[in-house]
Amino acid sequence: MIDPFSVHPIVLDGPTIRCQLMSESDIPGLKDAAKEPMIWDHMIFDASDSVEFEKYTDSLFSGYQSKIHVPLSIFHKNTERIAGAIKIMNICVPDSSVTLGGTWLDPLFWGTGANAELHQIVFQFCFDVLLANRVEIRIYTVNQRNIKSMPKHGVTYEGTLREARTARNGEKRDVAYFSILAKEWKKKSDKTKLFLLEE
Repeated sequence: MIDPFSVHPIVLDGPTIRCQLMSESDIPGLKDAAKEPMIWDHMIFDASDSVEFEKYTDSLFSGYQSKIHVPLSIFHKNTERIAGAIKIMNICVPDSSVTLGGTWLDPLFWGTGANAELHQIVFQFCFDVLLANRVEIRIYTVNQRNIKSMPKHGVTYEGTLREARTARNGEKRDVAYFSILAKEWKKKSDKTKLFLLEE
């Protein structure tokens, strides 16, 4: 697997969504997209709050500098407005595995197909560019909206770890694990892959 920190530039282009390595120039657009509190119900930060937003973005940039995760800004191509963010994290080059996390979208893009397209272009980057073998997604089980979207992404449910994480309010949360493997990604139809590769 290729170390994602060695890939420059990082630009993932889908039909309506583009992801690229987060930069400081993205901060105003991220702040505008993050203003709805309901986005953050199941997240470590409540970035709808201006103080928390600064902590959130600081953690993204410092994590990249420390080679902990790769933060990507999500752009809606038709409007060129920032729609949200996603991280590639838990990067293990020897095991050829990564985790996708910290994913959020402005509610304006909920139910539009943006989330499904987002995951497909990020899978494409992880498998076809980084040559990963495994991509993992972890979700608090209380986040049923996200859990219900998983079948659309072609991932496999692997099980739930009970009280495996501590939420922002101090509560212990169960975490559901999903993954997709390189051999499963390769079985996806050529039609889907060609569609996602269109500029």
